[in-house]
Amino acid sequence: AVVYHRVRSTLGNQSGMRVYCGARNQWYVLVKNVPTSTLLKYSLAIGGYALVKSFWHLAKGEGAAYCLGQFAAWRRLPAMLRKRRAIQRRRAISVREFESLLTPIRLKTLLPGRGALH
Repeated sequence: AVVYHRVRSTLGNQSGMRVYCGARNQWYVLVKNVPTSTLLKYSLAIGGYALVKSFWHLAKGEGAAYCLGQFAAWRRLPAMLRKRRAIQRRRAISVREFESLLTPIRLKTLLPGRGALH
């Protein structure tokens, strides 16, 4: 699948809604689509990234929108788990193939001006 993402053109660079949706949707994607073994394998990295991102948004004055987005995701966890079961049953590639498609997060991508946290 090819996705063209235009959130900034719709919501704007500094929009609280952009931060809210990004915080919420990152968990939706992980919960619904990532195999369980991969989630467990990378749980510390996922948690660390979320923590760094939390501090980043707090420093930028976007902490409330980020926290609200996180809360919204966790509030919908039961629904996402139901969707997950259906998605994982239809999975067409192995866990090994899935993990081969992942792009490593490098520290430099977390720094200001690099795009990952913007």
